[in-house]
Amino acid sequence: MSHDSAEGSTSTLGRVRSIIGLRTRIRRARHHMIVGRAVVTAGHGHFSCSTVLRQFLWSLRRPSLRRIDAAGVSVLARFGRDRSDLFIWHEIFSENEYGVVDLADPHLILDVGGNVGYAAVWFAERYPNARIITIEPDADNYEVLLANVADEPRIHPIRAAVASAGAPRQQVMPGVHQHGGAGIITRPIEDDTAVVDPASIVDSIDVATVLDQFGIDRLDLLKIDVEGAEIDILGHSGPWIDRVDAIVAELHEWMIPGCEEVFAAATAGFGSRTRVGSRATIDYVRRESPSLTA
Repeated sequence: MSHDSAEGSTSTLGRVRSIIGLRTRIRRARHHMIVGRAVVTAGHGHFSCSTVLRQFLWSLRRPSLRRIDAAGVSVLARFGRDRSDLFIWHEIFSENEYGVVDLADPHLILDVGGNVGYAAVWFAERYPNARIITIEPDADNYEVLLANVADEPRIHPIRAAVASAGAPRQQVMPGVHQHGGAGIITRPIEDDTAVVDPASIVDSIDVATVLDQFGIDRLDLLKIDVEGAEIDILGHSGPWIDRVDAIVAELHEWMIPGCEEVFAAATAGFGSRTRVGSRATIDYVRRESPSLTA
């Protein structure tokens, strides 16, 4: 190869690297803008300007576990790049995502898709007489969940993937729209040895089995947020749906078409219906009983 050819190749390679580097910096800047917007939005009305700035800086650094003391609760959240805990905190504690639930005094709540425990903590704060079972499949999320509910004896955590009865073990994996601890999905596996990361394998459990294990004849409220797995859970709800008085679910029709149809079919026997949201909607249904909202 001639000297000129070598210089040309080197120059071309340098330009390619520069383009790749520029694109990487643009992606990082875009991500930082998204994180910054989420932090500012979540902090509005709950934190001082200095606290919001501090949280923003945490979000740009290496992953760390910090405590959030606001909205009447004290919980842990993971900060750092590609972390979604603060966003979920905002949805539940700031936007009051589950405020649509109008039950008067529920005593038994099943939280399917517990993430890091924010929903369970929210329900425990709102309903002082409630016992809450919260189920989360992801190991990292579950570790934070355990810390967040450790001081509340009314919350009972379980690490498992809720699925239809008889479903095989599940592999926990990031979804297409996964961000940090949110967007985690599960898929059934028939052969554990084919999974590279054994820690990502989790047992399956169905709703009827959970109710039976805890001696629950009637469940006051079932909360579901499982990134599309509701199509399997509710699609096979015949054995247990009559034992449930109310359901609040985040439906992911935009991810898996058919979720809304399955939800409507499974809850056909429920009277009151409320829907909030646009993309990932929150649907709330309950049976027509004066005692539930009295």
